[in-house]
Amino acid sequence: MLISGFSTSPEQFAEDQGARLLEFSKAISESNCEVALFPETAITGFYPEREELYFERNVPEGPFIRFSQLATAAGSSIVAGIAEVRNGFHFNSAVVFEPSGECVTTYDKRHPFELAGEGAVITPGLQDPVFTVGSLIFSLRICYDLRFPEDFHHKSDRPDVVIVLANWPTSRSDHWEALLRARAIEGEVNIIGLNRSGIDDSGQTFDGSGLAYNPLGIRYENLSSRPNGQFTWDVSPRNEFRTVGRVGTNK
Repeated sequence: MLISGFSTSPEQFAEDQGARLLEFSKAISESNCEVALFPETAITGFYPEREELYFERNVPEGPFIRFSQLATAAGSSIVAGIAEVRNGFHFNSAVVFEPSGECVTTYDKRHPFELAGEGAVITPGLQDPVFTVGSLIFSLRICYDLRFPEDFHHKSDRPDVVIVLANWPTSRSDHWEALLRARAIEGEVNIIGLNRSGIDDSGQTFDGSGLAYNPLGIRYENLSSRPNGQFTWDVSPRNEFRTVGRVGTNK
């Protein structure tokens, strides 16, 4: 299955979100991907303390509506990181949209990044939803969740692919790459990590990387020829790879 990732920065959406999303719609259509990914808090950036950047889903110009419109325009499933408010609570979420624009599932970040004060604002997620596109089952994680290996040992509804959306600083890029590969190997699962690009308001830089590993820890080739931070991978079902046996059976 072809899966594309767009390592965007919030600045790309700052002026004319409509025009920008139209460009992404064209790129998604041209890539022939079935699933397109956007980073953690893609439109607003990662600023946990700024509650004005968390949006209700029904806000016309808000991220939820924008990505729903993008899914419809592109005719592809969209997975996007969104800072949102639901029932008065703040969440750092990964939201999945069908090509119809309907939201089919939401994953809420489990492990707040306390060094940035995120735990004082967001409500940690408790659910572990999976969703299916074509023949593949997907699961979701967000940024700091990557440092908790037990969350990648799925004991039921084992996914073919775990998607990790992130705002991971360039200063720790080596950790990002090492942890993604480790989670693929120990969880015996395909892992796709998509990081934002650019510089945030504090001067922190982000490498805009997109990395995909199969269950053997071998990196998938990026098939995209676009130079603008688009990645495309042809990902195979988990059961096509010979691994050492189901993780957790000896624990």
